[in-house]
Amino acid sequence: MNTFDDLLAAIGRPPCLPGAACRHRHALFDPPGLNELGENVEQRHRQALSLCRYSCPSLSRCEAWLISLPDKQRPVGVVAGIVRRAD
Repeated sequence: MNTFDDLLAAIGRPPCLPGAACRHRHALFDPPGLNELGENVEQRHRQALSLCRYSCPSLSRCEAWLISLPDKQRPVGVVAGIVRRAD
């Protein structure tokens, strides 16, 4: 490992994504909360998907990070412009 970012990447944490559209808006991207209404989750996720797909300068780096993770380590919620659900 050469840098702290390499260490974080090795343990499955997201890389540094300068200008990422999700910064400071994590609630939109989070998986469904306990007892959260489905329509609220869908509305949040639609907003998150729009931010990801149409205005995020870090989308390609985020996609590469997500693909690099083993499937069981991939986070749920909106990640890299897709909705991942818990199995």
